[in-house]
Amino acid sequence: MTGKTISHAISNISTKYIDEAADYAAKKKSHKPVWIKISRAAACLAMLAAALTLVILPNVTGRINEILPENPDDHFLHPAGETVPADTPEKFVAIRSLLAQETVSEMAAVFDHISVGPYTGLYEKVSSVESTVLSESIGDAVSGEDGWYYVLGHSDMQYLIRNDEETYSLWKFSSFNEENYPYSFVLEHVYQIDSSDQIHAITVSPAKMDNSAEGIAIQEKIGTIQITDREEIDEMYQILCSLTCYGSNHWDMIDTGAVDAPADAEPSAHQAVLLGRYLSVETDYGNEIDGLKYTAVSNMFYEFSGIAYNRLSKEQAERVKDILGIETTIDSFESQTDQGIAHSTGENRDPFLVEASGTNVSLEYITELQEKVSNAMLHGELPFVVTSAVYENPYRLHVVVTSNAESDLQKLKELDSAGGALEIQYDPATGNAVEKY
Repeated sequence: MTGKTISHAISNISTKYIDEAADYAAKKKSHKPVWIKISRAAACLAMLAAALTLVILPNVTGRINEILPENPDDHFLHPAGETVPADTPEKFVAIRSLLAQETVSEMAAVFDHISVGPYTGLYEKVSSVESTVLSESIGDAVSGEDGWYYVLGHSDMQYLIRNDEETYSLWKFSSFNEENYPYSFVLEHVYQIDSSDQIHAITVSPAKMDNSAEGIAIQEKIGTIQITDREEIDEMYQILCSLTCYGSNHWDMIDTGAVDAPADAEPSAHQAVLLGRYLSVETDYGNEIDGLKYTAVSNMFYEFSGIAYNRLSKEQAERVKDILGIETTIDSFESQTDQGIAHSTGENRDPFLVEASGTNVSLEYITELQEKVSNAMLHGELPFVVTSAVYENPYRLHVVVTSNAESDLQKLKELDSAGGALEIQYDPATGNAVEKY
């Protein structure tokens, strides 16, 4: 029966039957006269609505499909691949939708702090979408902190939005200012992780201690793995909860196998790569905790900015190495390298206009040098610089340029006050592209 047929059927219903139904309702429920007056209209409207639904709804559905794209680009929608928790609010802003998507040169580090329980949280400003988008993405205000807001739909404090005179910016948790604090507090109160069930997966990639061709070959051989086994995730969670964090600027406590790190026996650069791993912990609500790193040289977790943790017990270290897939000896790996990984020579490497002279400089100096280069790039003073990156063993700043003019190279050298900390690579094929580093 079509909608048109139903419509005709409704119009042909005798008023006699409708009146009888109304009179019957009036006798049974005489104490509610207001419903008696509208019962006749309500009966007609109900049947009419049923008929119109059959006629109109297909047309409306078709129109909606025309208006909405197959994959709407709405930052309030949870991105595919992320797990939405059962208690997700109606509007949930995924963090990745707020981070800058375009590759830009890294801005100078800017920090601010807020109170998080008994501690002072240090937050770093990060590149993000424009202020107007952030203004529409603020959630509840952070208690006791004027101008600071949770991200809409979030109760974690990994990322916060700041309103400074109607200019909105995105900030990421770095560490606490205190000399030491339990990492379990960070997991629970910053990342909102109070059990291993709230960890979806852990991605493990090789450390980048040595970016020579040989080092890169080892990294490729190690490869990236993802831990999804619930027992292994629980073990990692329990170990992380047991850690004490000593805050930032503690590179003197961290031994990754670098030439200037304290160690009884210095591993080679290749072995430092072999014994190091970078971790990315994915929460069940889609956030990524991407700062944790591990080195089996000293059996400890650490982060950039010199954030140090206590060394693991022997039992913990053995278990972590097993879960992360770390081999503690290089001999067997080198035999695999001889069989399957080609060692490169200077003949097949891109030419270096300037090679680092091996000056023994600290990571702090290299980081400051990178900031100088970054600022000069932002102000258009180094248009020929494509990328810069901090390399280790020894610490140096690797810069890729599109010009080999001596005047341009001199501009870079003048930023290196210590001298010998720059490694400049010439690659005219890259054009003027600027990548994030």
